[in-house]
Amino acid sequence: MPITRTTPTLCPRCGYVLDAHGTAPGQTDPRPPGDGDYTICVGCVGVLQFGADGTLRPVTADELAAVDPAVLAVLAEQRALIRRFFPPRPPARPQ
Repeated sequence: MPITRTTPTLCPRCGYVLDAHGTAPGQTDPRPPGDGDYTICVGCVGVLQFGADGTLRPVTADELAAVDPAVLAVLAEQRALIRRFFPPRPPARPQ
């Protein structure tokens, strides 16, 4: 999976410093994240979405319910891989 380095930013859910973005499965060319792209925090495994300015925001349960089932399956698979290979981290700041 190609990785694109991004400007370090804090996860809005747990405060973990995020500084990279992996490509979607099947995508071979690295590219900067775009408006509406999803990512998953390695710290809390929360689903986040990029804004047009590169900021991150948590995705709500209602928003996730409206996501295409194929995309949800990919997000669930990626979250499971993160849980498997990265130990849980305590929040960097109180939630």
